[in-house]
Amino acid sequence: MGMLTWPRVLASQPGRAGSVWDGMISVADWWPVLCGLAGADPSDSGPGKVAVDGIDIWQALLDPSRPSPRTEILHNLNQACGRGKMSGSSTSPSTALRLGDWKLLVPCFNVSTMRPDSRGVSLFNVAADPLETTD
Repeated sequence: MGMLTWPRVLASQPGRAGSVWDGMISVADWWPVLCGLAGADPSDSGPGKVAVDGIDIWQALLDPSRPSPRTEILHNLNQACGRGKMSGSSTSPSTALRLGDWKLLVPCFNVSTMRPDSRGVSLFNVAADPLETTD
């Protein structure tokens, strides 16, 4: 899925026009990136402050040969698990953990007990099987 187009920046760097970077990024990573570009410290976690979950991935975005510093993403940790279907959805809520090339899909994860529903748990190598057809 394409997400970022920045013609002036990318075209100004030799070999970058039309390039694709397939590194991993989370929405939480934009805060450290924007703070870094502004010269601010994103990790300001003094008394009464919340620690930052994001990673500054700016250098990896600028250089397509650099891997993403992020190696994991947690998808859709849903507290509504076990309470029926999500509104507008015909399936039960699910949670996925992406770690490197591997994606663990759990149909339901209860955050109050921190235990997954083991029925239908799947593990995919998304590099070798991007369509997730082989568990």
